[in-house]
Amino acid sequence: MTINGKLLYVAGTIVCASILNPVINPTATASACKDVEFIFARGSGSGFNGRNETAWQNGLTEQLKNTALTYDFYELGSRSYNGAQYPAASIGFENLKNALTLFSAAFDAAGIGTFNRSVEEGVVEAIGRVEAISSSCPYTKFVLGGYSQGALVVDRAAKKIDPEKIAYVATFGDPNLYLPEGYGINPPACRGENLSNYRIFAPDCRAYAGLIGTNKPYGPESLLKHKRVGLWCTKKDIFCSDTINLADPIGDHLAYRDNGLYYSAAKTIVKKVLEFYPTKQAAAVASAKKSAARRDTAILIDTTGSMSGVIDWYRSEALRLASETLSAGGRVALFEYRDLDDPYKTRKILDFGCSYDDFKTALDNLTVDGGGDEPESALSGALYAMDNLAWRPGATKSLIILTDASYHNPDRDGTTLEAVTKRSLEIDPVNIYAIVPDVTAPAYADLVAATNGRVFTMENELSLSTDYLLARPEINLALEEYQGRPGENFTFSVETDEEDLAYDWDLDFDGTFETMNAGKTVTKAYAAETSGFVQVRATNEGGLSSTASAKVTITNNAEPAPEILSLSHSGNVVNFTTSANTYATLVVAGDVPLGITNDHTININADENETEILLIPLTRSGLKGAGKSIALPAASIDLKAPKAGLL
Repeated sequence: MTINGKLLYVAGTIVCASILNPVINPTATASACKDVEFIFARGSGSGFNGRNETAWQNGLTEQLKNTALTYDFYELGSRSYNGAQYPAASIGFENLKNALTLFSAAFDAAGIGTFNRSVEEGVVEAIGRVEAISSSCPYTKFVLGGYSQGALVVDRAAKKIDPEKIAYVATFGDPNLYLPEGYGINPPACRGENLSNYRIFAPDCRAYAGLIGTNKPYGPESLLKHKRVGLWCTKKDIFCSDTINLADPIGDHLAYRDNGLYYSAAKTIVKKVLEFYPTKQAAAVASAKKSAARRDTAILIDTTGSMSGVIDWYRSEALRLASETLSAGGRVALFEYRDLDDPYKTRKILDFGCSYDDFKTALDNLTVDGGGDEPESALSGALYAMDNLAWRPGATKSLIILTDASYHNPDRDGTTLEAVTKRSLEIDPVNIYAIVPDVTAPAYADLVAATNGRVFTMENELSLSTDYLLARPEINLALEEYQGRPGENFTFSVETDEEDLAYDWDLDFDGTFETMNAGKTVTKAYAAETSGFVQVRATNEGGLSSTASAKVTITNNAEPAPEILSLSHSGNVVNFTTSANTYATLVVAGDVPLGITNDHTININADENETEILLIPLTRSGLKGAGKSIALPAASIDLKAPKAGLL
């Protein structure tokens, strides 16, 4: 299919850092009956054992090793069942890589019919696989997981499989998502209310429908009742969220692996599977370090001349912190800083995804120089480190400063303690820790208190640092942002797998936890327009604590959704008008997204097929409005050969 007109497009770049690289190790042989089989449906155009399938298996394997469960993995498309073998058909996707440069060109709508047939083949194969295994292993349970096109497959297959056979259904980037609490300009989800029990990760509170519609109900009733359905939708995923990133429309759709969401999903899934096999949970799971796979830790080391006498000691300490974090499944990054008066800017040496050997080599190559006055540019360094890392959503985040000196406030570039604190909270949050000599500890009291961190002294408390960082609770708030009107009740709720935690809340955005021992869920109404960050601090019985934060905006002027006001066609020409707040329009043919245009007339080449064109208006911030569709008669659509795609 070819549309002539101005398209918003720029070639995009995707950079992926590895999270974990364990070898996939499925158990036992296929001939023996297993407790559970994990069935995964890949996305469009993906080959076998692709990035999402690999992350799915690795995450589950990591969680299953602490249990006595027996299990197998099966990837749809591996075999033919009932004459069907899932091809994960490709679709044309070139015009969605980026969207901010105008150009006039043709583009393809690849495989509209092929795409729908691919989904149906996947459904038939999934049903056939479950039936085949169940015929000889009637007690085996099944977990269905699917990414993008694969999410459509498992959505539809689950409704045709005996629910007694299904332990869990997990979808990632589902174009058929349905979250009723996200409907409207001021939806209840934005106040933390009426959240669906299958909403495991969907930080966009206005997420309501997927790109191609809604799956109502979202799963079989019996599975929903027992919380055996879960969805994951990244914040600006064009296929399932209500807001997209116009600078990189498909970036968030590709982020499930690199954001660690398959690993966090594995914890939820295995927990539900174990409800069928409670005696197969190993006692070793009680280890607090089991959650370390969701730890992001950045180490910021002072390399000014005054460190020359202790730099080797700090190298060994940094290496110990990195080694134990990496071995427990977390990620580490490395930065160095000095004083901006040297002059010397903070430098990122290693990004998240580095290995132990990378880290050791980088530490060995550090040199010390400069200095003069006692304070250094730790505030500027901390802000730079926070700004230049891709922190994973939901991960427990730490920034560790290794230094023998105090810091300027404000720093030489104007960075203040308040600016560092604000950025920490925006990232949900980054708790800042300092490892310093006894004499320097008081200088860091305000910084660590403002970011809910802690000072560890070289002389007396060093042995506590690693255990503290790895064993502190893992918690999250249900949403990353909340929004509502003055006088409305907000519900803030903590999500965690851990028990026996004490919760303290800062509900008035002043940085002080004024509501103590209030429980996992609290409510509050705000009398006037305001904004800030709500925080919760969870402390375990050992006195270790973590915090979670989220932006709250109280306003009478929420951004209205854009609208398609009129839509018509004459032959192969489609004309439409939009509301004044519409910045661009997403064009979809059948179930296939084609591109983003800022024109109001699109010219469609002729063919013998009939199809439906869906137009979705977008604001400048990427907020989607309700789509409107128009059926084009036969001889209006030109279907081209499929190209590699990612849906």
